Amino acid sequence: MDFRVKFFFADAQTIEETFPPSATVADAKNKLIASWPEGREPIKSIDELKMIYAGKLLDNAKSFAELKIPTVTQVIMHLQPTPPSAKVQVAPPPPKPAEQSRCCAIL
Repeated sequence: MDFRVKFFFADAQTIEETFPPSATVADAKNKLIASWPEGREPIKSIDELKMIYAGKLLDNAKSFAELKIPTVTQVIMHLQPTPPSAKVQVAPPPPKPAEQSRCCAIL
């Protein structure tokens, strides 16, 4: 029996798809990218798309059957497109000023 999945974006836009039992999360992401809605920023790779089910981030290598996703009813998953991470250049911390020696006497 096939998996019927309704994907929700954060703005409540949805995509409905059907997948065979052997489909992996990566297969589902590739199918979603191929039918990506117009008006949304395009996704180029599956690494730029997070798929969430029951509060858990799904691993690309696992199949829907391994994740124990029900086949009887339509399930809801959330999609979170993430832009490719930009390389952040970290500046070295400024040099510390030379510490002055402090002398004190305790009487």
